[in-house]
Amino acid sequence: MKKQKIKILSIIMLISFILTACTNTGGNDGEDEKQYEKASGGEIRIPISNVENMNPLLSENESLYSFYDLIYEGLFRFNNEHDIENLLAKDYSIKNEGRTINIELRSDVKWHDGESFTSKDVKFTLDTLRHTFKNKEYRDILSKYDKLIKPEDIEHIYNVSIIDEKNIEIDFDRSFSNSIETLSFPIFPSHQFSDEEGNFSYDKFLESAEDFMAIGTGPYKLSEYNKGESIALESNENWWNEEKPYIKNIKGIILKEDEFKKAFEDENIDVLKTTFKSFDDFKSDKNVKIHEYPSNDFDFLGFNFKKDIFKGEEGKAIRKAIAYAIDREEIIEKVYDNNATKAGLPILNNSYLINEENDNYEYDVKKAKKILKDAGFKKSGDEKLKFKLITNSNDKYRKETSDMIVEYLEEIGIEIEKIYQEDIEKMMSEIEKGNFDISLLGLELSESPNLAFAFHSQKIEDGTNFISYKNKDMDDLLVEAFSAKDREIKKEKYFEIQKILLEDLPYVGLFFTNNALIMDERIKGDIDPLEYGVYNNIEKWFIPKELQENKTEENTEGEKQE
Repeated sequence: MKKQKIKILSIIMLISFILTACTNTGGNDGEDEKQYEKASGGEIRIPISNVENMNPLLSENESLYSFYDLIYEGLFRFNNEHDIENLLAKDYSIKNEGRTINIELRSDVKWHDGESFTSKDVKFTLDTLRHTFKNKEYRDILSKYDKLIKPEDIEHIYNVSIIDEKNIEIDFDRSFSNSIETLSFPIFPSHQFSDEEGNFSYDKFLESAEDFMAIGTGPYKLSEYNKGESIALESNENWWNEEKPYIKNIKGIILKEDEFKKAFEDENIDVLKTTFKSFDDFKSDKNVKIHEYPSNDFDFLGFNFKKDIFKGEEGKAIRKAIAYAIDREEIIEKVYDNNATKAGLPILNNSYLINEENDNYEYDVKKAKKILKDAGFKKSGDEKLKFKLITNSNDKYRKETSDMIVEYLEEIGIEIEKIYQEDIEKMMSEIEKGNFDISLLGLELSESPNLAFAFHSQKIEDGTNFISYKNKDMDDLLVEAFSAKDREIKKEKYFEIQKILLEDLPYVGLFFTNNALIMDERIKGDIDPLEYGVYNNIEKWFIPKELQENKTEENTEGEKQE
């Protein structure tokens, strides 16, 4: 299991898991919105940056990942519930105790150059990845790709066999429950990198960065590349999906990332992905729509289990009282201007792995006080509970959150000394040394779930289980969940994991912060961005015929579609 890093503010921690329930805001909220007929045609401009080559697996630029998703497709993709659904795969079966996956491919898929999509393309892509991970330089680059391709997962693939043109068998060296998630990367055309005899050339794939021609199976295909300026795409009329894209052209405008926001404000681009920190800049703009969705950034309180006070039943009582004492909804409203989504567990919001019957400690001061009283803790005197809470103060949102938590805990008789660190490295050093009682931190969760990094006792020495939490039943369940031979068993194990997490409360979960896709309000349709698929459902977007050429005076005043 891969070692992870804690993310404080801008320091990112990669774990295992997105969500999506989008909210549309901005513009003439409260006013009647005009209904538009769906229409084909039009163009949207989206920002991309630092295009050194057109090979998506050799790009270290995160802003390009979603752009390349318009061109390429994988066997599987993540849906709104963070579960896997078929894309280029028509069907699959898992056998051999979870170590073998048989995949039937769609029979109606063509590459953008007209060639048929076959099992050879899947084998070529998998073998290329396996070959590439042997090179440290490429391994480091590929490890960053979309935060989904993990070398240690790909390396568990030890054999890829072509059964026939539309069926392939993939063997893993062990069973692990994220094997299907491992196969969500883009597939590449083998014929593009084969010699005259049809032999694959992995090196040709890796060495063709300068003159790489992007050929995929996705809803859009490359039409023009102006180096340093733009990449033009046009809709793929031969796309296998019955619902072809309405929007005819997409132009990727190459900019520096710090220029994205101004380019949107100057109407040089039509789409902008942003975080909760920038929402207020657009909420009063009648010419934009804000499509908000929860990010994968999870904020929580972690407890230092090396401290005797947090051990045993008394320690559990303290943690439960703290969980009931915090008004998450008030923090979300006052600190985050409602641009966050309440969450009690480090599992992505709306995930298919979440047990909806969980009791997530809703705000209840009376219950918090009673728990402490029943456990024998006093609200005053020498026996009053006193803790040190550490967090980073160079993020005003986290600092304000911490200030409110201090007030909540004072109300139930817990005194908090705030340790605010502006120096991230110094704070991390203090946490790693165990010089804290309670920490207010954040994690960025990936789509492929694996909570062992945070809660397995073997990860204490690695430093990712920085709270030093130990529970034998949890250790066993984490291993069982990771090695589950099918997805139903995986789900069952995660339900059991949640039960222990909510009973032991090693973390008191707070919320996921929200991101948003901010768009020119001319763009209508079923707009449903995902953290790992910001252009999700783009085939359902459209620009009304009367708004395709120029923004009308009527549109400038902020009309919108329901």
